[in-house]
Amino acid sequence: LPYLVAVALTDGEVTPESFDDERLHDPALRPLMAKISVSERADYTERYPEAQPSTMTLTTLSGERIVEESVYPKGHPRNPLTDAEVEEKFHRLAGRVLAQTARVNLVEQVGRLETLPDLGVIFDLTATTSGWYNAQEAISGLPFSNLYPRMTRYATANATYLPQAVPEPLAGP
Repeated sequence: LPYLVAVALTDGEVTPESFDDERLHDPALRPLMAKISVSERADYTERYPEAQPSTMTLTTLSGERIVEESVYPKGHPRNPLTDAEVEEKFHRLAGRVLAQTARVNLVEQVGRLETLPDLGVIFDLTATTSGWYNAQEAISGLPFSNLYPRMTRYATANATYLPQAVPEPLAGP
């Protein structure tokens, strides 16, 4: 938790990039992490999972204490994300592995999920050729990147599995 709090305070948010090897080992975060302490409160633990209470206390250099409490963090069933927040989060996270065209089409198709004859279009959009190449870039620095050549050979041998173009959006109702 000290790492996550330090990143959130430093960067203003925690993103997938926060877990890149370079950021994980950033020595600039260590002094702030050393000032962060985490402790359990039994009364908070008893309320889980119905609530997810937490309190953060920041002490400024001047000695001022700033206290914030959250009982239902954003994304909790009692404090859900809006549709716009879900879509923004999807684009931010999927942008590392799916091309923008595929993401936009996927959002549109998921919005009409109840009217789709089957889920084929959803699966096709998550395995587009452009998405596949973006995935190559996204995984190149990850610990399992040595699997990529095998994945490429498999994809080449099974090219019919990967669509060659992003399907056109289905006509609206």
